[in-house]
Amino acid sequence: MIFLDTNFLIHGLVTGTAEAAKITGWLDENELIAMASVAWYEFLCGPVSNEEIELATAVLTNGVIPFTEAEAAVSAKLFNAVNRSRGTAFSF
Repeated sequence: MIFLDTNFLIHGLVTGTAEAAKITGWLDENELIAMASVAWYEFLCGPVSNEEIELATAVLTNGVIPFTEAEAAVSAKLFNAVNRSRGTAFSF
């Protein structure tokens, strides 16, 4: 299963981008594609059109997955393990 982040989905909806090519390839391979609910929230904050929401929903073949306390803890651990600065967590 592929989990997309907000930035990847935004770029993936633009024809001709590397992200769009990756998504097309995954869909052609019947790969399950999902997004965590917190990333979906960021996407919906937009600006985003109804058509983009419909396209994004079609891309997310495994839907929007709840982001629980357990996932938050694992995500934070992975984020801190790669020594990224706090300001890069939600930049797009």
